[in-house]
Amino acid sequence: MSLKAALIPLALLCAATAAERVVGVGLVIKIVGRYPAVESLVPGGPALREGNLKPGDRIEGVAQGDGPWVDTAGLKLEGVVALIRGPRGSSVRLRAVRVEEDGGRRQIVVALKRDVLKDEQGKKR
Repeated sequence: MSLKAALIPLALLCAATAAERVVGVGLVIKIVGRYPAVESLVPGGPALREGNLKPGDRIEGVAQGDGPWVDTAGLKLEGVVALIRGPRGSSVRLRAVRVEEDGGRRQIVVALKRDVLKDEQGKKR
């Protein structure tokens, strides 16, 4: 599979409402080694608004609301997308690791509420 084919924007894969609005957390991810990693953040999306995730962060776990963590090691991209997607207004937690410039590792846990994503002009998709 090519790298281009492996990149799947969560913004585009998350559940659409009856009005064809795209719901998601606003992340584009790819698989790097055995883990999903943040490729980019969708402008105006929940992940960007929350402010803690950055491109390159490795997503090591996903949890629905206050539910248990699911390890993402070795999952295919589609499996990770299935864990992160969900209906508008529902919450998902992501546990990520960032490698700092000095080589240190920092764990990041974010709670995101899935929402309707907007296009570049600020219109709901």
